[in-house]
Formats: sequence, structure tokens, C-alpha cells
Amino acid sequence: MDQYKYLPRQKPISTTCWPGIGDFVVLSVDPVASVAHLDNIARRAARKLPVHTFLALTMTGYGLPLESKPFTSFRIALVRQGLPTALDPPWDTSDMCYPILPNVSHPTGRETIRPLHPLPFPNCYFETTTPFLSHLRCRVTTAPRDYTPVLPMPTSQLSRLSWLMSDEVMNYFKLRDSVARGQLDAIASIPLPPSPVSACHAPLPLSESRSSDIDEIIGAEADDEVSIIASDDDLSVNERKDADVNDNRSDAQLDLMLHFEDFINDTGDLHDPVVNVWYDLDMITEVTDPIHYIRVCDEIKKIIEEAEIRLGIKVVDLPAGASSTLPKSPETSRTSSARSVNLPSIAHSQARPKDADKRCAPRTRAIAAKAREWPSRMWHRLCRILIPCTYSGTAASQ
Repeated sequence: MDQYKYLPRQKPISTTCWPGIGDFVVLSVDPVASVAHLDNIARRAARKLPVHTFLALTMTGYGLPLESKPFTSFRIALVRQGLPTALDPPWDTSDMCYPILPNVSHPTGRETIRPLHPLPFPNCYFETTTPFLSHLRCRVTTAPRDYTPVLPMPTSQLSRLSWLMSDEVMNYFKLRDSVARGQLDAIASIPLPPSPVSACHAPLPLSESRSSDIDEIIGAEADDEVSIIASDDDLSVNERKDADVNDNRSDAQLDLMLHFEDFINDTGDLHDPVVNVWYDLDMITEVTDPIHYIRVCDEIKKIIEEAEIRLGIKVVDLPAGASSTLPKSPETSRTSSARSVNLPSIAHSQARPKDADKRCAPRTRAIAAKAREWPSRMWHRLCRILIPCTYSGTAASQ
């Protein structure tokens, strides 16, 4: 048995190729690996980006973690030291955060998130200002790493944090929609801009796009169109219902199979940054401001977008008569072959015969129905149960 630093029960395995859900990790973005699927121009631009180390918590995993995969996709929550600074007033305030034990201080008394052991850093918070409300997804590299110093979060606390962050998202959109509708209470709750110049950024109430009379006319036209189509159908009502039921059943089975294949092959979105992680929190002496993570990710997305336009992967509509001035890459001639290689596996799956639906095992359907985003208990259960089955099935097929 290997000696773990924080876990109450020791485990026989001291290394792991990917983090578990609810693990605190030291995280570093790899800009070059994030654009490795693009051209040399993108890779040279990525080498110029700064490299920082951050403290983060893995919130959710996507897909099935396998040693044969280069990456495993995760959603993370970033940690900061000290209260956040308002980055987008009036929507962000310095109290939009949750303290992490041993820190119990908060301007409005928000509850403290309690890991299995207090963090080795004081005055730490999970930030929930606007840049951190969206799901921060990344691709963690698959490599064996020492797991003995890991500091995990109890499942109850992880679930609580997820609910709190979801509430932050809902509150933000409610406030934005209320202001857009011109509700006086919502507008009065927002501080005035510091100067008349910044007032141009204040949202204005939205006007009604069309009147109710127009809606009635459009609805009547839609009903007429449906009745015309129905009159050309010479099938009986019962025959149409039976056909619809059979089609829906076949579509549902095929959808489950495609989702399961996507779940097995998922290595993350190519637009998400590639990161390396470590479990020893003592390797850093201070917590880097997580806003640098957001900025580096924005720069990586900009490099990816420019490369996709340059390689012809992404098409941009130009004004009439305008000519593209984008530089041509030497790899442009190989764009068509690259597209065929990088097509998602789901396109290949759609060419399967219909009788493949009948071979979909009940166990596969049950797993596929819950695919994509998994709680920590299901994640670890899949690692223990499905991975041996996957390897044994591969060996048998060979």
C-alpha cells in the first residue's frame, strides 16, 4: 500500500493517467500542444504565449478516460487568492466568490467550501465573476503521474459548489433579461456608470420585434401550410401513427449508439486548451491570478480561428467585391485531405446498416443514455468496470 498524503484510506495504486473528479490540481496550459493539429504558423504564434501555473479543481469529466487517448476532457473551477476585482462593472462585484477552507472570510458571509483537508494556501476563493461563469473546459494530457499527494473534495461539497455556481449563472441571466425588458427594480439595482462616457455600455430595453397581429397572421399561414401537406397524404391516421412510432424507435436506438460511440471516442473539443496537471500542491508557493488563464485561452482561440480561416477549415463571409488578404500556408494544398482525416467518427457511424440497431446491448443503452457528463461516483465506477471490458473486447476482436 502506498502512503497518501490526505486520503484517509490508502490505495494500492500510486500513479494515475488522469485526475479524478473533485481533485485539486496544479495546472499549466500548453499553448503549442493546443494548436498542434494546425499549421506551423499557428505553432510559432503559440510559442510566444506566456506559461503560468494555476490552482484548479476538476468539476466534471467528459467521455470515458482511457490510456489510449491522448487527452481527457474536464470542466474546472479556478482558485484565486484574495477577493476578485470587478472586471465588468456593474455585473461583477468583489463578493462574487466562495471561500475555501482554511479561509472562512467573505464580505457577505457566503458559505465556505470545505475540501477533505484545508488548502495549504491562505485567503483562497473560487471566483464566480463573469469570465468564470461559463464552463471552463480543457483537455488534460494522458500521462502517468504520482497520485499520492492528491487533495480531493468530498462529493457532497463538490455537488454543493456546482449548485452554487449554477445559481450564479441563473442570477446573471435573470438580471440581464430584467434590464433588457426595462424593469425599473432591476435597473435601479445596478450602480450608475462612473462617467457619462461609459454610459454607452449600459444595456437598453429591447423593443417588441413584431406585433401580435403579425403573430396571428404567421400562425394562420403555418396552419394552412400544414393542412395542405396533410391533404396530400393518402395514408390512414393509424398507419401514419404506426409508421411514426417505428421511425421514432429506430431513431432513438441509432441515437443511443451514436452517443455511446461519441462517448468512447471523446477527447475534448479542439478549441479547448491542452493542459498538464500535477497533484502536489507544494510545488507552487503562491496562487497565480486565474485571469491570466482566461487571457491565454482567449489568445489560443484567436490563433486557432485565424489558422482555420487560413487553412480553409472555417469560411468567413466577405463583403461583395472584397478579396481575401489572408496569407496562404504551404499546407493549404493538403486541406482537403486533412478534412477527410479529421472528420468526426460520428459521420462514419451513420453509414452502419439498420440491423446494427438490434445488436445494441441493454448495458450499452443504459450507459449511453447517461453519457457526456458524469458525477464522480459514476466516473470512478466506469474506470473500474468498463476499461477492462474495453481492452478484453479489443483483444477478442483481434
